[in-house]
This record gives sequence, structure tokens and C-alpha cells, in this order.
Amino acid sequence: MPFQDIDEVSTSEPKRAPSSVEKLLRRIFVEDWNLKLLSLAITMVLWLVVTGQNEPVTAHVNVQLNFIRPQALEISNDPPKTVDVMLTGSRNKLDDLSSLDLVATVDISDQRAGERVLRLADKAVISLPQGVKIDGFHWSIEGKHFTRF
Repeated sequence: MPFQDIDEVSTSEPKRAPSSVEKLLRRIFVEDWNLKLLSLAITMVLWLVVTGQNEPVTAHVNVQLNFIRPQALEISNDPPKTVDVMLTGSRNKLDDLSSLDLVATVDISDQRAGERVLRLADKAVISLPQGVKIDGFHWSIEGKHFTRF
């Protein structure tokens, strides 16, 4: 019978089988890590693109004025035909607006005859998409410039 050195004798304990929790954790964090890293990178890029588009921007657009008045009432001076409106909203929503869609309606049907000064900010109604708001108006009459914020 040959001699065996103590170093040659293996005294290691048998390996135990991994538990179901260990298998699950290994499957979640270790297996296919390159695909998981790629999906994380794609998610981060998409998140940055989407959140960057929601940054509010300001745009100046020329809007046609439409007056609603009673039949018996005439406007004696020459009101402006258009007004420059400052809009604030996301870039996508502002880019989707066309000048044909933007009409400011000023309802003066409740006014009586006489000299009146109307504030556009109080009377003008513009149909805008949700998330777009009016910051101010700018118009010119006979060389005079007016701004209302």
C-alpha cells in the first residue's frame, strides 16, 4: 500500500447546491450582463432626450386678430390686424403650431358706444394646446409700439 502525504488528501467539504434565492440573484445580476448594460445605456439616452424636450422655450408668433362685435357697433380707429404674441411651452408643442391655427379672438360684444380702451391681455382668447401659455403681447398702431405682459 502506497503512502499518501497529508497534503494530497483532500479534506474539503462537498459543495452545497445554491438556493433558489441565489439562483434568482445570479440570473438577475450576472447572466447576460452585456445585454443588460446595453439596455441601461439605451434607457439613459432616451430619458435624456425626452426630458430635454420638455424644457420650456419662448417663441414670438404673429397672430391674426378677430373682433366679435355687435352689428350696431363700429370700430372707428384702425385696430391692428395682427399682434405679436410671446408663447412659452415645450419645443415640440410650439413647433406643431401653425400660423393658420393661431387666431386671437377679442369679444367686444358687451361694449357700448363711446370711446374705450381695451386691454388685449384681458379680452383676447387664443386656443392653445395644453402646456403652452401666453407671456405677453406686442403690437404697433400708427408707428407707436405697445407691449403687455
